[in-house]
Amino acid sequence: MRLYPRLLHSKPNERNNWRFIADNEGIHWSDIDEDISVKNIILGQRTNVRELSQIPDLTWENWLE
Repeated sequence: MRLYPRLLHSKPNERNNWRFIADNEGIHWSDIDEDISVKNIILGQRTNVRELSQIPDLTWENWLE
């Protein structure tokens, strides 16, 4: 999950509230307003770095853990 900081820093009930989107090509977590493509998850691609600025109290050190 460390590749996806919003998921990492969300509560379990927020992570469990998800649904497939775009003909099952992506996953959406409405509680944390996160969308990740299934392809990115399979390939282990990180969330776009500019999105990190929207996460409160997230430092580079925490993100890299």
